[in-house]
Amino acid sequence: MFSPSRARRVLLALSLSLVGFLTVALLIYATKYLGAGPTVFGLPTRDLWVVGLFLAVSPVLFAVFQRVPLLFLLPGIALIFLLYPLFSPFGLPYDRDIIYNFQFANVLLNTGHWVPGGAAYTGQAGDYSIFPGSGVYNAEFSSVTGVPLVTSIQWSIPLFRLLVLPPVIFALGKRLFSARVGFLSLLLFMGTPSVLFDISVQQEFAVPFLALTLLLLAFVVLEPVLWSSSVFISIVLFSSFIVISHELTTYATLAGLGGFLLIGALLARRGTIGWSRVASIFFSCLATFLVYTYFVSAALVRFQFDQLRIVLSNIVSTSPVNSNPAAAGIGQSFPLYLQVWAYSAFLLVVVLAMVGLFAFRRLRQWNFVSVSAVVAIILTFASIPFLETDYSFLVLRVLEWFGLFLLPMGAWWLLYRLWPYRTRSRGESNPSARPVGPSWRRFVGPVAALALIVLIFTGGSLVPYTSRDQFAPASQVENDSPVLINQADYAFALWAHSHLNPSEKVWGDYFTYAILGGFGEFQETWNAYLPFQGTYVSESAWAALKVGQYIVVDQYMTTKTPQFYGSLEPTAPLTLQQLSKFNDPTYFECVFDNSRFTIYLVVQLI
Repeated sequence: MFSPSRARRVLLALSLSLVGFLTVALLIYATKYLGAGPTVFGLPTRDLWVVGLFLAVSPVLFAVFQRVPLLFLLPGIALIFLLYPLFSPFGLPYDRDIIYNFQFANVLLNTGHWVPGGAAYTGQAGDYSIFPGSGVYNAEFSSVTGVPLVTSIQWSIPLFRLLVLPPVIFALGKRLFSARVGFLSLLLFMGTPSVLFDISVQQEFAVPFLALTLLLLAFVVLEPVLWSSSVFISIVLFSSFIVISHELTTYATLAGLGGFLLIGALLARRGTIGWSRVASIFFSCLATFLVYTYFVSAALVRFQFDQLRIVLSNIVSTSPVNSNPAAAGIGQSFPLYLQVWAYSAFLLVVVLAMVGLFAFRRLRQWNFVSVSAVVAIILTFASIPFLETDYSFLVLRVLEWFGLFLLPMGAWWLLYRLWPYRTRSRGESNPSARPVGPSWRRFVGPVAALALIVLIFTGGSLVPYTSRDQFAPASQVENDSPVLINQADYAFALWAHSHLNPSEKVWGDYFTYAILGGFGEFQETWNAYLPFQGTYVSESAWAALKVGQYIVVDQYMTTKTPQFYGSLEPTAPLTLQQLSKFNDPTYFECVFDNSRFTIYLVVQLI
C-alpha cells in the first residue's frame, strides 16, 4: 500500500504523464490530418512537442527519488522508443536510409538468400547488404509475424531497442553508481541529441549490442568473480553482431575498447581495470572485424578509410572543407533559439561528464568508471572537427555511442554533487553524497539540477529526424521528405517495377531516388541533374544518356529546389522551360503521366 504522501506524488507523476501523452497525441494528429507545421493553434509546434515528451516520461524522473511501480514507467519509455512508427505520415517506412534498408530486406525475403553487394540491390541497399544484421532481422521479423515487410519494418527495430536498451542502460548506471543514477541515465539517454536516434536503420540496430557489450565489460571488470568462458563468449557474440550490422558502430566499439586499454594502462594499475580481460575482449573483437573485412566488406571499408583520409587532410587544411553547409547543423531548419537549445543539450552532456569526472577523481576512485569516462570524453572531442565537413553526423553518433558512459557520470554529479543534501534510500550508501548544506543551497541545487535535466532531455529531443520535417516550414522541406511520400507513390513504385524495366537506369531527383530507386528497385545514376540543366539537352548529357533509360519529372521540381544524387546541384527550382525539352517525341517517349510523375523513355540519341 502507498502512504498518503507517496500516493500523492505518484498521482502527480501519472497526471503529468497523461498531459504529456495527450499533448503528443494532439500534435501527431494535427500534423497528420490538419497540416500543422512550425505552429499549431498559434503556438510553436516543436516547443510543445519536446515539453509533451518530457511530461510523458516524467514518471522516470520521479523514480529517481522514490519507488514508482514499473508499470507506470513503461508507457512513457515505450512512447520514446516507438516514435518512428507512431509518427509515420502515411504508414510507410520513411527516410531514404530506411527505404533502402527495406529494399535489402525485401530482396532477402524474395530470394531467400544473402549475396553481399549483389546485383539485385540498387543505390544504398548494396552497401547495406554488406552488413546484413538489421536486414536479416527485419526479414525474419516479417516472416515470423506474418506482417507485410512494408509495415513490420517500421516496428521491428524500435521494438527490439525498446526491449533491450532501457534495462541495459539502467543496469549500467546502477552497476557504475546507483539505482538513482540508472533511472536518470535512462531519462537522459531517451533525450539523446542524435539525428537517427529513433529511426530503423543499421546504426540503431547495432547500438543495443554495443550497450550489451559495454554492460558485460563493466560487470567483468568490476566483479572479477563473474569472469568465465561463457561471459567471454557472450561478449564476443555481442561484438560480432556489431561487426556484421554497422561499420561505424564497429569502429566506435574498437576505438572505445582500444582507448580503455591504453588509458587504463597509463592511468591506473592494470589489476584495477582487469587489463588482461579487456585485452582479450579487444583483440577478439578486432579479429572478428578483420576476418569479416577480409571475406566480406573489404571494398567498402577501403572506400571509407579513403574518405576518412581525405576528410582528415581537409580538416587540417586552411581551405573550407564543407561542401554542404546545411549538413553541419543539428537543426538546419530550426530558428536560432532552437539551435541554441539543441546545441546546449549536446554540450551539457559532455560538460557534466567532465565535471563529474573531476569530482569523482577527487574521491580517489580512479577505476573503471573514471577510465571509461576519460575514453568517452576524448573520443567525443576527437569527433568535433567533423562538424565542419559533410560527415558532421559522426559527432552526434559518437555522442550516442559513448553517452552510455558519459550520461551515468553526468547523472551522478547532478544527483550527488549538485544536489545539496544526502539522498539515501533503498539501502544506498554513497560516500560522495553531500550532507545537508545552507538553506539557500537546499533550494538552488535542486532547481539547477532539474533545469539541467529538462534542458538536456528537451534539447536533445529536438534533434531526431522523426519530427524534423513534420514540424519544418514548407519552404525548408526537402524534396524526398517523408511528408511528401504517400501510399499512392508506393503503389506507383510497385507498378513501375512490374511494367517498366527496372534494370535500366533512371534520371531524377531525390524524390525519384527514394520512390523508384528505393521502393521500385530501379538503378539510379550519378550526377542525375545533368540532363535537367538548361533549356536544351547538352552534349555532355547526350554523352551520358543511353537508349532505354528513363527520365523522371516530378511535381516538386518546379516548386522546391530539387536535390540530385551526385555533385551537380541546382540552386533554385527548375523552370517549365527546362522540363519541356523532354516533350520532343524524336528523342523521348512519354510512357507514364499523372499529377505527380511524368516518365520519359529515351528512344534515340543525337
